[in-house]
Amino acid sequence: MKRVNKHLIGLILLGIAVNITGVQITRRLGIMVYLDAIGTITVGALAGGIAGAVVGVVSNIAASITEPRYWWYSFVSVAYGVLAAQLSRKGIFTSLWSAFISCLLFAVTGAVTASVITWIMAGGFSTGVSSTLGKMLYENLGIPPFLAELVASTLVEILDKTISVLAAFFILKAVPNRFLEACKYGALYRK
Repeated sequence: MKRVNKHLIGLILLGIAVNITGVQITRRLGIMVYLDAIGTITVGALAGGIAGAVVGVVSNIAASITEPRYWWYSFVSVAYGVLAAQLSRKGIFTSLWSAFISCLLFAVTGAVTASVITWIMAGGFSTGVSSTLGKMLYENLGIPPFLAELVASTLVEILDKTISVLAAFFILKAVPNRFLEACKYGALYRK
């Protein structure tokens, strides 16, 4: 029987707490970002895609307690966790510049995936942050509805993922070496 990795369980729980805190901050402040992927990206970068995906999915399920549509976007969180692991393996989060550039990958991944999910599940615009902006683009500029949702989602995701990826970058820089030794990709972040 394989021994349970207590560090991994703790890291996953911490990632979930970071994601839920991000969601609560944006809800309370009413700002047009999500901040629900910082823990997913950090855990994916340190412990691999499965661990990152678990953080994302559990965070989405927890957030859906107060906002039921949140569970629809679990697929987006899985994509973020896997993408973070792949980029981490290539050393992307070891330099500020490459981490910054990766924000666009996360933003496009999130925008396309979330727009398709919104369109399928809500049958059009939803009540979320990007849908509000999408409706404005549709009503004021005459952009076709799905394209308006995609453009709005991309704009919101660029801002959100820039904050989220850079936060994850600085968290990775702050993790103590002795903890990094227990993580799949921890050696990449040793000081």
